[in-house]
Amino acid sequence: MTGPQDAAAVDAADARRFKATPANDIAALEALYDDKLIYTHSDSRRDTKASLLEGMRSGKTKYLKFDRQEANAQVFGDTGLVTGRFTAEVQIPDGSVRALNSTFLSVWARRGSDWVMIAWQSTPVR
Repeated sequence: MTGPQDAAAVDAADARRFKATPANDIAALEALYDDKLIYTHSDSRRDTKASLLEGMRSGKTKYLKFDRQEANAQVFGDTGLVTGRFTAEVQIPDGSVRALNSTFLSVWARRGSDWVMIAWQSTPVR
């Protein structure tokens, strides 16, 4: 059975991820990401949990800013969906900074009493 507390828990987990990303808090992200994570970037590149976190650990990808707006969380059984908009500044390997203004869908799964992100999809706002 699901209730408003479940949507609030998914929303809180999503907000923690948005905070942990520019802080490069790998330990927090390790706990928030499912081992089978599928992460699709706004330029259509895909990462796994391992490749995404390795890029952050190595400094290949650095999130300078990652701000969530208009987030809306919903829960269907043991699956949570968060939709919204975000802006970001990402430093890429050549040292340049890419500004993002996108919509997103993050998919969360209940694992015991915790929620972990299993998928991410973002689309640029034109």
